[in-house]
Amino acid sequence: MLFAKQFAPGNTFEVYFKLFACCLPVRGAQRSVVCDLQRASYDYIPNALQSILEQDHLLSVGEVLNKYPTQHADTILGYFDFLVEKEYGFYTQQPELFPKMSLAYNHPKLITNAILDIGAQSKYNVLRAIALIELTGCEHLQVRSFVALTEGFFQELDQQIKTSRFRSIEIITKHSPGLSEDFCRLLLQQNPRISQIIVHSAPDEKQEFIYNEVSQCLIHARAPIDSEAHCGYIHPALFSIHLSTFTEAQQFNSCLNRKIAVDQFGNVKNCPSHAASYGAVDDQASLLPIAQQKRFQEIWGVSKDQINVCQDCEFRYICTDCRAYVEAGPLSKPAKCTYDPYAAAWQQPQTTMANQSRLVPA
Repeated sequence: MLFAKQFAPGNTFEVYFKLFACCLPVRGAQRSVVCDLQRASYDYIPNALQSILEQDHLLSVGEVLNKYPTQHADTILGYFDFLVEKEYGFYTQQPELFPKMSLAYNHPKLITNAILDIGAQSKYNVLRAIALIELTGCEHLQVRSFVALTEGFFQELDQQIKTSRFRSIEIITKHSPGLSEDFCRLLLQQNPRISQIIVHSAPDEKQEFIYNEVSQCLIHARAPIDSEAHCGYIHPALFSIHLSTFTEAQQFNSCLNRKIAVDQFGNVKNCPSHAASYGAVDDQASLLPIAQQKRFQEIWGVSKDQINVCQDCEFRYICTDCRAYVEAGPLSKPAKCTYDPYAAAWQQPQTTMANQSRLVPA
């Protein structure tokens, strides 16, 4: 055992086991996970180990062993050694040098992310709507089109966002013979703000990484996206295992916090799939007054710890959420989530382009 090799048995009261600050255990109904927020990964651990890590983190190894029946000593040391081997934790004789990381979340921007939909009946000024979204301070934008967009539209969009304050832009558009792969590659290469282009309803499945100033991706998928109803799927490939999203999920909704949307008909909403509209985007001089409304922000604070079933799920702080398609009410689990935390099992999830759109790490 690692511990036995490093420390003499009599020194257990001078040695402490510590998790790295970026490795955080989350308890579920049947099992727990350790989320490594630096490496964007996680591992399963038993709930018994999670209890030790959370409740006994101030105790030395010897004090921990004394707290539990003698027959469990090798198991506990085996757990600790497993976490050391996986580089989630370490042994130390100076635990005071390694405080826990704060999970407080704060962000200077009122709006951090947005979705803009385009459909066959869209008549609003799309480029002006994007400009209004940018003026909110939004960092991440998804432009999602249910119809084919022309290369001319993309050229105008490219010129508009090149000098914008967006940090990343994801484009989802329908396949068209008039939109060539070479054009998409060139668009990505010339504009590092575009994180990925996803072409749905394509004849073939393809995924190509383009390494420029940042890693970008061009995806072709057969699955169509013909309405906002393709949102709301929960899938492990969509988990966001990062410090910002993990801390945000402690207090806020992991899907809708600081989000604004424009549906395909030009209505300003929390999400394109929501019924509540806050006016036509073409009628707005600014979107900030809408985003500042108490009614608009109410749903931002619906965290996973408030949602039935989700509150018992070990994935709750790394999972995307959906408040548009829910099982039975505003505090019920996403209707399209197939995970049962009480059985610790997934039903076979459906593969859709809604999943594909976030398969590539940020």
